[in-house]
Amino acid sequence: MPSAPTSASRVSSNPPDKDEAEESAPAPESDSALNKSLAKVDPEDEAKLEQIAELLPPEKRGELLAVIEKTVSHSGWLPTPDDLAAYETILPGLAERIVAMPEREQKHRHEVIENALDRDYQLKHRGQTLAITSMVLLLAFSGCLAALGEIAWAARVAIFTIVAVVGIFVTGKVVDARTSKDTDE
Repeated sequence: MPSAPTSASRVSSNPPDKDEAEESAPAPESDSALNKSLAKVDPEDEAKLEQIAELLPPEKRGELLAVIEKTVSHSGWLPTPDDLAAYETILPGLAERIVAMPEREQKHRHEVIENALDRDYQLKHRGQTLAITSMVLLLAFSGCLAALGEIAWAARVAIFTIVAVVGIFVTGKVVDARTSKDTDE
């Protein structure tokens, strides 16, 4: 699932070194400059910065370096509502298409699972039908042999048919039990 970090909250009241001050934005010169720099800050962060500024002497407040980073991570199929709104402003209708993508994916996944279950059911049903048909035919053949006077062969065919059917059911249950053990672990 996509994850979108955007920005971390950290407030630093350490004054910048002279080298840092030249590279970074100039520090606010007064309380009003500090307040202007806080215009883009969340209210909670602004309150923290004002508390820090109150601890400094008035002449040092201008040297306050406020660094604010905010990290927001998002996990999921859909972007955040703010991101969706931004996409919609860039290309009208894009937000609707983005929301429709996971819906289509989920519908497809459900169809695949349903089709697999249907095929499995049909295969088992066909196998049972063919097994019963084969058993009935072999027992009918055994009856025909008995009617012709071949009692020994009729008994062999009947016993073979019954043993085969019972063996398939028992073996199938043993295989199913092993499979369920393997999937449980």
